[in-house]
Amino acid sequence: MKKLILLVSIFLYLNDVFAQDQQWTLDKIQNKWTKGVKRVHEGFYELNANNRNYTIALVFSVDHFEVVYISGNLEYWSPGMSKGKVFESDNKYVTTWNFGNLNHPSIAKHEVKFIDNKFIISLEDGQTNIFTKIGDDDIKTKKSSATIIQMVADANGIYQIPALVNATTKTVLNMETGLPETEISPEFALSLLKGKQITDADWLKGSPFNFGDGSAPKSNRFLIHSVKIGTLELRNIEATVTPNLQAPLVIGQNALLKSGLIQFDFNNKQLKIVSNANGTDNP
Repeated sequence: MKKLILLVSIFLYLNDVFAQDQQWTLDKIQNKWTKGVKRVHEGFYELNANNRNYTIALVFSVDHFEVVYISGNLEYWSPGMSKGKVFESDNKYVTTWNFGNLNHPSIAKHEVKFIDNKFIISLEDGQTNIFTKIGDDDIKTKKSSATIIQMVADANGIYQIPALVNATTKTVLNMETGLPETEISPEFALSLLKGKQITDADWLKGSPFNFGDGSAPKSNRFLIHSVKIGTLELRNIEATVTPNLQAPLVIGQNALLKSGLIQFDFNNKQLKIVSNANGTDNP
């Protein structure tokens, strides 16, 4: 019976995640709390443990708290995505939590406690995830330090941004919101190779790839030292050579999210990146 309940919870969670399409923006959450009644446990919480650093919001919705991912260093997670739900039952709190990601979910049900402004998830192995409540002003400070980058739409409606790669090579990036990994065209990768911007230490484990320059096949994955977009610099980006790519370089969400919370404003053709305390280095 318990397994059936968990399976139903997982189905409802995934169904709701894909239906909501990132409905909880930072502005919407803060407007909800400003105009309505903010419940006791609603608010922003931070986790800092075991190389994981990210912020969530608990937002009450109908009969449960929605756990909304705000910012941090979790790969494949974007601001506004639902990380889980918290339900109250018999004076106890239980969460349905996605420990994986939307492409490869790992859903589990755990007991939750609220103690001294902390949101604590008790795991099966006896360990705990402890989120500490932070003030709304902390989020406002992060929001005010946003980098706003103007995008340009090409003839096909693809948004592009001028960029400087490895401090020397100018190019244009395509911005695709659904791409998790950074991709680079063979032609642009070859130009970096010929310009000696890829060293032996930069090659990563991957599939053999022939660049057609007469040299022996190399890996299809390597490290880009830096990509500067406006005043924002992304460093140590893992890129994969992708044949038939319609742009020299497409920055993936994994690289952008390392720099902080990202928001696409397609009406004004702007990319907004709120600075992350972790910096812009990608491990």
